Amino acid sequence: MSFFFKSNNNFRKFKSEMTRRFPIFGADVKCNAVESMISVVLPVFNGEMYLKEAVDSVLAQTYPNLELIIVDDGSTDRSGEIADSYLNEDDRVKVIHQKNMKLPSALNNGFDIARGEYYTWTSADNRMFPDCLEVLATELERDRTCDMVFGNMQLIDENGDILRGKGWYELPPLSGNVILPDSVESLNTVANNTIGAAFLYRAGAAAVLQPYNRFTLEDYDYFMRMNSLFSIKHILYKKPIYEYRMHPESLTSHDEEIGITSSRPELMAFDKFRRDFYLKNTKFYIDGDNSKRILPMIDRVSSIQTANKLAGYEPKNIGYINIGNCAPTWEVPDGVPRMLITDNAISDIFGYDAVVCRNSISSDESKRRICINGSSELSAFVSLYAKEYLIRRYENMNQ
Repeated sequence: MSFFFKSNNNFRKFKSEMTRRFPIFGADVKCNAVESMISVVLPVFNGEMYLKEAVDSVLAQTYPNLELIIVDDGSTDRSGEIADSYLNEDDRVKVIHQKNMKLPSALNNGFDIARGEYYTWTSADNRMFPDCLEVLATELERDRTCDMVFGNMQLIDENGDILRGKGWYELPPLSGNVILPDSVESLNTVANNTIGAAFLYRAGAAAVLQPYNRFTLEDYDYFMRMNSLFSIKHILYKKPIYEYRMHPESLTSHDEEIGITSSRPELMAFDKFRRDFYLKNTKFYIDGDNSKRILPMIDRVSSIQTANKLAGYEPKNIGYINIGNCAPTWEVPDGVPRMLITDNAISDIFGYDAVVCRNSISSDESKRRICINGSSELSAFVSLYAKEYLIRRYENMNQ
């Protein structure tokens, strides 16, 4: 028990420090989104048995301003055909067909074309109650300081009947209702995903977090990152708003085979490293070659330092350079992330962990590039877009 309280206390201190250093909300991050629209991504792989129920539950929402993006992840059954059948029935539906690339890629490809101000995703074997999205969206619209909300669920079996007595936050007993904890304080410190499957988050926060990682626990990892950088809360509405189906082919039923539970301790340890990394100062190099478009960025950085006194953005951590079209290697102490901000089309970025630029990079190192357009450069930069990119790059290198 003492470990539990110590871990939670450490996370509280981390959140307090992050809030002091980076006082920004997902609602403040600029992104090209349709106001008030919800984008729902529904990945499916060989899910013909329950797919129609899942799709119909989304389209029957009392919240009308939505789009549904179905991603057929290389199904060999009738899933793709079922998905396509909705294209002529409801203009809110889009369908992506791809080769089998697994869940994280299906989610990322779906959200790549999402247009909404709010994001969520649902599984092909689950169902939403009609008021699910309305309840979640109402809370995000009411509280702009909150960037993700989640609600309670009800367990159902393969036939759609209430599944009772599973003992998973079940209140009242034998009701089949999953009443999740109100606090998310232990989400990053105790190996137990308490968010569930009914959630909604801002597209602005997603722009900072970027894609789902290729982990066994891609959703849990994403929620922990969200909890580290933004605000998550349980909605006040206590009734279940989502039906979570447990059946012989569900992921939950294959826990031991997939390694859901067994992977949690490793993910928790990695998240501890990640939180420490967030608080490290980053060395930023701004290409100041008198470009008319890059100089306003330099002025913006200076104004941000003055107005917000953001730790990590002091002048000592910002270097002004003139690189032309080639980025030189810099001697920087190990463990200090290096970020280049430039308006040039550079051909070599060795020596940098990531680059914020407007133009293309011809090097094989282009995976390190961060492309940000227009006036959102510094908004994304200050909102930890750059640092989150470095984290993801480290994760991908160490899988």
